[in-house]
Amino acid sequence: MKREDAVEARLGRILKRGDVPTLGEHVRELAARLANPETTVRDVGPILRKDVGLAARVIRAANSAQFNRSGRPISSLSHGVALIGLEALRDMTVPLLTRLENQPAAVRPVVGLAMLTAAQARSAALHLRLSRDEDAYLCGLFRGLGELLTAHFFPQDYARILSEGKDGRISEAVAALRTMQCSFEDLGQAAARAWNLPPAVIATMHSEPLLGPALRSESDRLQAAVSFAHEVIGAVHRVSGSPQRDRLARILRIFGKPMGLRAEDIQSMAQEVAGQTSPSLVNLALTPEALLMETQLTAALSDVERTRERAEPEPEPEPLTRSAQPQPLDQIEARIYRPGWQIENGIVETLDLICQEGPFDQALFLLLSADHNELIARLSSSLAPNTNAIRIPLVRSQGQAAAAVLARRDLFAHGGSLPTRDWPGSPPACFGVLPVVIDRIVAGAVYFERWRDPTPVSPPVAGRLAAARDLVGRMIAAQRSLSHTSA
Repeated sequence: MKREDAVEARLGRILKRGDVPTLGEHVRELAARLANPETTVRDVGPILRKDVGLAARVIRAANSAQFNRSGRPISSLSHGVALIGLEALRDMTVPLLTRLENQPAAVRPVVGLAMLTAAQARSAALHLRLSRDEDAYLCGLFRGLGELLTAHFFPQDYARILSEGKDGRISEAVAALRTMQCSFEDLGQAAARAWNLPPAVIATMHSEPLLGPALRSESDRLQAAVSFAHEVIGAVHRVSGSPQRDRLARILRIFGKPMGLRAEDIQSMAQEVAGQTSPSLVNLALTPEALLMETQLTAALSDVERTRERAEPEPEPEPLTRSAQPQPLDQIEARIYRPGWQIENGIVETLDLICQEGPFDQALFLLLSADHNELIARLSSSLAPNTNAIRIPLVRSQGQAAAAVLARRDLFAHGGSLPTRDWPGSPPACFGVLPVVIDRIVAGAVYFERWRDPTPVSPPVAGRLAAARDLVGRMIAAQRSLSHTSA
C-alpha cells in the first residue's frame, strides 16, 4: 500500500467514527464554567489549553466561514473563543456531555504529553523571542495529534508501535511506518487539513529537514520551538536511563547552537515546564511513571484486550515486504521525467526507504559546498523528527568519514569502530556514509545512522543501500540534464 493511500484510508475511518478525543474531566469542567453567567472568555482559556480535542473544536470553528470573515488563519485559542463567543462554545460543549465514553487507557498519557509539549514550546518561544508565544503553545499542543488519533482509533496498531520502539533499537517513526505504512505526522497533518486547522499547526507537525546555524525568520523560530519541545518532552518524560541520556545529548547537538542553549539550559527549561504543568497532570491522575513508554505500552495492551469483541475489527496491517514497500526505488525513478517532478521529493522518498531498510533512525543527503571544501546536510528523511546539521570537511585528518568520501568508497561503522572525532557530541551506535559520484567527481553523499543499536549492516542490506545511493546520483544527473535542456 502506498503511503498516501494508507493515510487516506485511516483518515476516512477517523472521520467516519468520530472526532479528536476529549477527556471527560475537561469537558465537565468547561460545561460547569460556561453554566455560570459571570464567566468571561478569559475564564475558559485555561481549560481549553489543557485539552487537544476541545482546542481543536474551537480553532476549527474559528477558522470556518461562519465565524472567520477575514480569511486570515486563527492560531490563538483566546482569539478563537473571542471570535466564536461563549454561546457557540456552550453549544459545542453540551452535546459532548452526552457522548462521554470510556477513553482507551493509552489516550490519557498522550493528552498529558501534549500539555507538556505545548508548555515547553511556549517556553522555547519566549527564549527565542517569538512575538506570538501563544502560536507556539497551540502548535505544541497539536504536535502529537497523529499519535493521539492512533491511540484512540487504532489501539491495536498503537500497541504494536510502542512494543517495537520500547527497547530503543528502532525509533517510533520507523515502527509506525512499518505498522501503518505512514507516520504519526502523516496522519496528524492529514487530519489537521481535513479539520481546517491553521497552516502553522500543519507545518510544525513535521520538523524541517535542517535547523540552520541562525534562526532568522519568525517561522524558523516557531519551527525550532515546537520541534525542540517535542524532542525534549519525549526525552525527559517517555524514557529513562541510557536512552534518556542519549536523547538529551542528541537534542543538544541539534538545537544547542541554533538556539544558543547549553545542557544545563535544556535541563532548567524542562524542569520549569514540568513544575508548571504538574497540577494539571495530577488532576488527570497522571504520575511521571504513567508517561513512560513502558507504562503506555501496558495501557495500550489493555485497550487491545478490551476491544477484541468490537463489531468493526481493525484490519491487519500489510507488512512492509520487499515487494510491497510504499515507495520502491523503481517507482521513484519512474517519476523522474514526469511533468512537475521535483528532485527534492525524490531524494526524500529515497531517504525514507533507507531508514526503513536499516532500519535507521535518520538518513540525510549531504551536498558538496560551493567552495568544494565540505559536504553539508541539505535534505533528510521525513521519518526523522529532526536532523543534525552534519558537515564533513573534506580533509583526511578530520576522521574516517572524510577519508572515505575523499577516497570515493563506502563507509559502514558501528560500535567500537566509531571515530569520536567525527562528532562534536556522542556518536551514534551505527552509521554509514556513501559518496555520490557523478562523472568521477564527488557531488555529495548519503548518510544514515542508528542511535542506540550497534548491529552491523549486513552485506545484503549494504547492497540495497548502495542501490539507493546510486539512484540519488541518477536524480542529480537527470536534474542537471533537465536544467541544461530548459536553458
